[in-house]
Amino acid sequence: MIAYFVHNAEKNADLIYLPDLHCFVPVDRDRVEAFISVEPDFSSWAGESCELVKPEEFGEVIASREDSGDVCVMNPDLWKKRMMLHLGSPQ
Repeated sequence: MIAYFVHNAEKNADLIYLPDLHCFVPVDRDRVEAFISVEPDFSSWAGESCELVKPEEFGEVIASREDSGDVCVMNPDLWKKRMMLHLGSPQ
């Protein structure tokens, strides 16, 4: 199952869109940690129901990943900024 990490610049907000589940999940620290974890189980996630749309309709897709795959970052600079916001500075 694929998940898209999307940034909405107008709202200055992030969400994870799960098209197979027809839902999106607002991003917080726990969701970021789950998204980047070794084996996320996106099928167990629940969120706000939505229509099946292109992920870009929510904003800029900055990363994606399959349950069993690696995170694929499309915009490294924005990804780094959003990770710093949600996870803080690396120690």
